[in-house]
Amino acid sequence: MAVEATGSRYSRNTNFIIVLALIGAGAWFFYDGHYIEEFINDNTLTKINEAGEEVVTQKFNLTFNRTMGPVICGLGAIYFLAQALMLGTKLISADETDVTVKGGPKIPYSSILKIDKRDLEKKGILKIYYDVNGTEAVLKLSDRTYDHLGLLLDQIVAKTGAAPESAAKNNPA
Repeated sequence: MAVEATGSRYSRNTNFIIVLALIGAGAWFFYDGHYIEEFINDNTLTKINEAGEEVVTQKFNLTFNRTMGPVICGLGAIYFLAQALMLGTKLISADETDVTVKGGPKIPYSSILKIDKRDLEKKGILKIYYDVNGTEAVLKLSDRTYDHLGLLLDQIVAKTGAAPESAAKNNPA
């Protein structure tokens, strides 16, 4: 039976909330800069030059609210939306023969050297050390990126017979 760890729903939903907040902030900046007369008047300077002509200049606040605020918020919203959508495509599966990372390495159970779960409870980080052509490599997994890491860990331990590093530290033999 294959066990799958998919992209984290918590992180994906948090990114969607950030997108909504940035869209709201960008709309607020735009509205203030274009439609609130009191704000516009407070941030506009009118001077008479030597030729007797009236010169109107904008303070930075008005310029920011009209242009940079909405643009920066829009770019931020696009970034966080892309992050949220990419989290939906993340997948790690542990089947009968190996651990497969979608878009990444396929790690046979026989090449797994050790499993470090010391930071799993505290920080949500799981490290799997494995052998690639005589070189040690590390697969670092975070519960902020993947859901169901505990089930994935149980499957890997059951198939490899390797005790996680935290258990080995508690049982010196």
